[in-house]
Amino acid sequence: MSRGGSMTAKQSTKLPLPPVPTEAPVTDSEALAHFRILTSKVDAFFNRVQGQHNADMACHTGCNDCCHVRLSVTSVEAQIIEQLWPTLSPEARQVLRERSHDESDGLCAALGDDGRCSIYEARPLVCRSHGLPLRMRQ
Repeated sequence: MSRGGSMTAKQSTKLPLPPVPTEAPVTDSEALAHFRILTSKVDAFFNRVQGQHNADMACHTGCNDCCHVRLSVTSVEAQIIEQLWPTLSPEARQVLRERSHDESDGLCAALGDDGRCSIYEARPLVCRSHGLPLRMRQ
């Protein structure tokens, strides 16, 4: 350590490693259950913030500014979308298939022609948290 008590650039900052889990990895059904709990918490938080700061939020039904990017999804999110898939109309499934292979416009494949998310119930976490004010000035 330097004279002032702080570490120098040459000194190592070895932190203890977390213990290696001894239990089996979670199953797909457990991962889905945990994901559903997480999404309900994110949605509840979003709703609370919207209730308190609605005038400061840009996110609203029909707004799709955050959908003008191509995002990836986690394997758990893909499973949630797969579960929604059979409930979609054949036309909606065909449009999603086509859009998922066409990256020319840069829009999210799930963004419908009406400007709304065609998989809203199964939207990924990143989509659930867009639009929240990150910092509020008092």
